[in-house]
Amino acid sequence: MTVRASKGRYGGAIALFTYQDDIVVKNGSTVDAFAEGEVSAAFSTRNDRPNEKGGHIYISDSVVKAIARYVENGDGPIPYSENQDGETRREPQGENIGIIAQTSEGVTPAVISIIRSKVTVEGDTAAIFARAMSADGKTIGTIKIENAAIQTPEGGKVIDYRKLRDGIYEAGQAIGTGDATVDSLYIKAVAKSTTIAPPEVAKPEDPKPDETKQNPKPEGSKPTKAVAASTTKAKTTGVLAATGDTSGAAIVATVLAGTAAIAAGTMASRKRS
Repeated sequence: MTVRASKGRYGGAIALFTYQDDIVVKNGSTVDAFAEGEVSAAFSTRNDRPNEKGGHIYISDSVVKAIARYVENGDGPIPYSENQDGETRREPQGENIGIIAQTSEGVTPAVISIIRSKVTVEGDTAAIFARAMSADGKTIGTIKIENAAIQTPEGGKVIDYRKLRDGIYEAGQAIGTGDATVDSLYIKAVAKSTTIAPPEVAKPEDPKPDETKQNPKPEGSKPTKAVAASTTKAKTTGVLAATGDTSGAAIVATVLAGTAAIAAGTMASRKRS
């Protein structure tokens, strides 16, 4: 699946979006999502209802590329400005996140799960971000990576985010560097691009010359049959999402349908005496 979204009349764009539900990519799917706008995300899921379970992104056994830009062929806005006294202050302009999951009052907090998958993500503000909002600050959005490793940036890891804004705690995680808990995404410690991939499977070494020689069979032994078989693998695309642009209370979404493809293996046998 390839999805592309550009800003609408509200200046926002989301390639894959779902509200009060989950985005699921699995079973060998390949997804390429791109979004461009003042507020943009390639993958975005949100839930702010107390009795709903949505607000999660699950990626397993698949290949995903997710990019969110302020401007497609250029850098995002400089998030710092200088006042009349010459002091520099943080001045966020736009929010561009490759993959974001967000919950507020949800039954379960925001979760981004990546399992045995190759995921390449870029965002002018942040690559990956899971955020949960609550009044007491005890609810935390999390990023879970299993059977895969953060290859870039160098020294990249899951870092904590925490901020008190207008009496509401925002607590979550992002991909970045360093050990400190951050309170802003507009800093160098938060990765703007990341690559996550499973470890490479070690290739078997070539047999030594003397190991290729066939040992003579004991007298009276029976002929044997060698059968080489390859399993049949099925590829399916399982993404539950919608496309559209959003700004504040305005969300325009269009349902996307996944595609499925099945690749069958072959089986062969040969007889050896």
